[in-house]
Amino acid sequence: AEHCGERALSPCGRVSTAAQASRSSFHLRTRGRSDARMSRERMLSDTPRHYSAPQWEDSTADAYVFRLRFAGNPSVEVLREEVDEIFVPGTRQWLFTDLEAWRRRSEAGYSFRVELGFATCPFYVLTAPSGFGKSLALSQYIVQRPHKVLAWHFCRRDDERSRNARRAIRSMAFQFAQKLLPFRESLAQIFLAAGYERREDLVSGDALSTRELFDTLVLGPLKSCTAPSVANGEGKYVIVLDGFETGSDKDGNALGGAVLRHLRRLPHWIGMILSTRPDTPVIQALQDQKLSITQLDFMTFEDEQDQDVQMYVEHAFARRLDIKHPAHHQLRQLLRENVSVSGDADFGMDNSRYRNFLYLHLLISAILEKITEVGWSDARSREWLKGVFRKMARFSVLQLYDVLFKVLYQRYFSEKKQSIKRLFYAIVAAPVPLHAMLELAPLCELNPATCLSHVHVMENIFLKLADDLVGVRHESVREWVYWESGYLYSNLHINQEMCHYYMAKACAKVLMQYNYVHFTEGEWLPSDAAALRTLTRAFNMKES
Repeated sequence: AEHCGERALSPCGRVSTAAQASRSSFHLRTRGRSDARMSRERMLSDTPRHYSAPQWEDSTADAYVFRLRFAGNPSVEVLREEVDEIFVPGTRQWLFTDLEAWRRRSEAGYSFRVELGFATCPFYVLTAPSGFGKSLALSQYIVQRPHKVLAWHFCRRDDERSRNARRAIRSMAFQFAQKLLPFRESLAQIFLAAGYERREDLVSGDALSTRELFDTLVLGPLKSCTAPSVANGEGKYVIVLDGFETGSDKDGNALGGAVLRHLRRLPHWIGMILSTRPDTPVIQALQDQKLSITQLDFMTFEDEQDQDVQMYVEHAFARRLDIKHPAHHQLRQLLRENVSVSGDADFGMDNSRYRNFLYLHLLISAILEKITEVGWSDARSREWLKGVFRKMARFSVLQLYDVLFKVLYQRYFSEKKQSIKRLFYAIVAAPVPLHAMLELAPLCELNPATCLSHVHVMENIFLKLADDLVGVRHESVREWVYWESGYLYSNLHINQEMCHYYMAKACAKVLMQYNYVHFTEGEWLPSDAAALRTLTRAFNMKES
């Protein structure tokens, strides 16, 4: 499928003929919205409009450069669609201003360690808790400045490929080639001079070490590029790496270790923007390498964050609750009063909780679901609403998930409780998003239409649906599902190992029913038994 050959990926990762693939509307599992037959011209149309893309030639060298595209990262147009749908205009301006000040600052006064003739790459580290909106804010930054962001990479806990250093390096090389014409020409010459086997190793597979791959595809071609005039205010080029904490370093191929080993050798006119959680040892690891680090200080921007919260609340109610609804004005007023510092003191709450957009989203959703559950009349006025708010505002994110799941569970799935549990098991356990009708439905033994309706009910809170692929909306959903000591309704929570067990069992049923031979990780499997063994390993199960 990477080479757009005669065979293409079909649902559930199986191999089908081109005719079978054409009958299926299944899309490749990339964040870019493209199918297995996407044309070369269609791919190039994803190039941002702010600059001219290099003209790709039909030479063998250019074809190999272009194949790096399949390492996969969302295009600017895809990011723009997501940002336009979710991002609240006017928020996080203080963050963008701070990022721009760092990007435009000259690094001449810093003491760098020089390797391969380059000064060490400076780092900007955005540390914020889960739910702050780091990914969305950085996506907006990329959309606003695509001509200055050379490359970006989003790490996801539910996508092992996104944490693969070799895929990230190849994707980075292709993105550099899109932005920097001398880089593309130099990279094409490298492919032209290499033999067939060497070319194949550079664009796919694990034969080359991450260091050799980085030196050949990135550092080498960069030597032909001219640094921007930072002193004249042009500022550095930047690379954005989101979700840095998700990468471990067990086999030398994980992204976290590759950043410290290789990306720090980039020239001083390219900066790295990393986002991570505050409870990870990222800062210490960077400091141990004696790198130039700028870390965002949230305490400096307390007032700005409170303004973001106000705008978010207004935006959330404008989208979620009809302005003519009797509760609309009172609920907006109540939240407006209690997201302020004085309101926090009245309720005895931590200010930082209200500055978390995930928490606000769940709190607003829980209150709206409560209003829907009990109805609304003049008698259920401000005091009743204030009592509901006072109770729910003391809950943690995981406890709010409890409240929301119970409401949805009782309202929509009272007669089909097992089906919703199976649906949750499958989505949470799957290492990649699953197709709602072609994969989830048979795995959960549901009618495709019923499966899709279940997904739509939970889409706003728990699940994310894009191109019929379903995954968890936020990594905190998995944390909640695997939480062993549920606060309110612990019987809804499941053990992680049990979750994978149910998923593997469902996969086995599908194998027996359809007699499929799986195609996994580029390897033909001779039998369904071998496919099931590979499947259980993919889900990190100790025993099949």
